[in-house]
Amino acid sequence: TLAFLLSIASTTAAPDSPGSVRLEIVLDDPQPLSQDLYGANTEALHMPVWFDEPALAEKYNAIGRPFVRFPGGTPSNFYNPQTGLFDNDSPSTREYGDQNKKLLKITQGAGLTPEPFFKFAREQKLRYSLVLNVCTRSFEENQAWLTKLAKEGHKIPAIEIGNEVFYGGYHCAFPKATYY
Repeated sequence: TLAFLLSIASTTAAPDSPGSVRLEIVLDDPQPLSQDLYGANTEALHMPVWFDEPALAEKYNAIGRPFVRFPGGTPSNFYNPQTGLFDNDSPSTREYGDQNKKLLKITQGAGLTPEPFFKFAREQKLRYSLVLNVCTRSFEENQAWLTKLAKEGHKIPAIEIGNEVFYGGYHCAFPKATYY
């Protein structure tokens, strides 16, 4: 499988000509695959359980303390950390109006804001990446959030610039690869 090949191979990329990349897999130089490359999405954005749930730490430890992507996979492309809801004013193929109503109901109108996640991350010494919403949030909005987090003393171990934005559903934000 591809995952197996990637786990035993070292790769190099060298440009052949402008706009192209050549990938070489060297099979005689095996390298271990970092556990952080196959962590867990925190798709809790769709669930009534959030990071302030008392039993979460026990369950997280029981499954081996995997690397976590916050706020998850696809939802991260629409997550608004100020409201704790999904931005629903995008011309994408995603529709989060009903999900936002559900989140407002289960949180008594508060939304799923990120503060409990960062508290959980600090208390559990969590290995995680912060997945920025680059589909419905601007560069300036993401920069302001990262600046706020830094001023609050959060040490973000890794940052991802969006989640799988190459799919057609994100054409509204990234019509061509060069926009990314």
